[in-house]
Amino acid sequence: MKKKEMDKRGISEVRRIGKNSFFLLMSRAFGISVTLGIIVVVARYLGVESFGFYALVVAISMAIRPLTDFGFDRIICREISKKKSGADIYLGTTIITKIVFSIVLFSISGLLVSRFSTWNQDINLAIIIAITTELAMSMGQTYLSVIRAFERMEFEFIAITIHRLSTLVLVLMVVLYDLGFTAIFYARFLSSIAYLFISAILLYGKFVRPKFHFNFTLTKYIIRESFPLAISSLLITLIFKVDVFLLKWFGNETDIALFEAPHRLITQMQIFAISISSALFPVLSRNAKGALNGLLHQYYRNAYKFLLITGAFVATFFYIGERPLITAIFGSGFAEAAISLKILSPTICFLFLSSLQSLFIIAIGRQILNTISIATALMINILLDVLLIPDYSYVGASVATLISYFIIIAINSYFINAQGVKIHLFSIFTKTAIAVFIMSSAIFINFPNNIITLISRLCIGLLLYIFSMHLLRVLSQEEISVIKNIIYKKSNTPTLKR
Repeated sequence: MKKKEMDKRGISEVRRIGKNSFFLLMSRAFGISVTLGIIVVVARYLGVESFGFYALVVAISMAIRPLTDFGFDRIICREISKKKSGADIYLGTTIITKIVFSIVLFSISGLLVSRFSTWNQDINLAIIIAITTELAMSMGQTYLSVIRAFERMEFEFIAITIHRLSTLVLVLMVVLYDLGFTAIFYARFLSSIAYLFISAILLYGKFVRPKFHFNFTLTKYIIRESFPLAISSLLITLIFKVDVFLLKWFGNETDIALFEAPHRLITQMQIFAISISSALFPVLSRNAKGALNGLLHQYYRNAYKFLLITGAFVATFFYIGERPLITAIFGSGFAEAAISLKILSPTICFLFLSSLQSLFIIAIGRQILNTISIATALMINILLDVLLIPDYSYVGASVATLISYFIIIAINSYFINAQGVKIHLFSIFTKTAIAVFIMSSAIFINFPNNIITLISRLCIGLLLYIFSMHLLRVLSQEEISVIKNIIYKKSNTPTLKR
């Protein structure tokens, strides 16, 4: 009877993860599409040099994003996932703490920009607006992290959809009326306010209202648990953006644009992996009670395998897409960025796996391990940038980024193995590598038209990848049945073997 109850629970959780993953994937897919559309519109509107300034301002604002969040969101999501009865106290305490953090950050940022910036007034204003946007987005994400703890990701889909659409509409209006560089950042700010209000309305109306009673003990606990996450988030943001800063130091805005255009394209793909991992996070948190049990191991292993297969396909598509993909999205002025895209394409697979590893480490309460792996990778990234950028410019930055992202998953794999989670996926790695090699043959397809070349490579590459996966039997019949039953919600869903 006990086994039947466990199987029933496993089926229920698999379905819930499947449903939540679906909504997160839908929201992220829509978000990616709109975000890429915005990047394309902005890049074409501003041109290569001005887009370099745009990327620089965004990099500066994103550098403080970890400090606006400070890791609070993931901690309260973890804690509320375990015990929902205290959600109102957790939420109220976190909101008060984040408001204080936001005021301090805004004051310090404004002081630093006014005193030390050597750029013109428009760029300085854009930096302040971009930082304010990050503060508003951070508060909205706090509300959504509580909704995520209740495992109702359809509401996150609503908030993200409204935010992305409003951003797109406002940016298009800026371009249509030719309002200039700074107006783009005003558009992003207004849409972040909409995101904040929608997230608050959804949370207060459907789930929980905050209890604004300042609890010093709870605040101290949240800050203590969040501190390693804040440091690791700051470090990972620096890894994403340190190349931009060093390219500015050693090069110019054109170098930044030729690196950042494909890099932004690639990092957007990580959102798919984050969707899967975020849907799984509450379940991992509930099952991480003292020791790593078999169910926790099972969920992690299956998610790892799925993300490896998916990430490998996306990475290979970007590799074979290269120049036709870059010129189709950003225009012929960015054609030289094709070499960056080719070098950076494997990082998609690394980012997919590191998203899962990071949340798994947080779920088991060992977030300091994330800080160690990211700090190591960041130091190596900076060293490689200093060695490579002066001679190889954006190409050198791409190589440094590729190596640093790989180091993150390598170190995290070691840490997770040390926690007792042994994943023997040599056969899967080998078969996936063979499928990737076969799919890569699509790069030799060339037509006079870049769009036709791109579509042909994608379609033929996809068919080759699926055929190779089937021929090599990468997914077992049992795993295929689970995926089908998640989609169709049949009552006889089998549980995967541990």
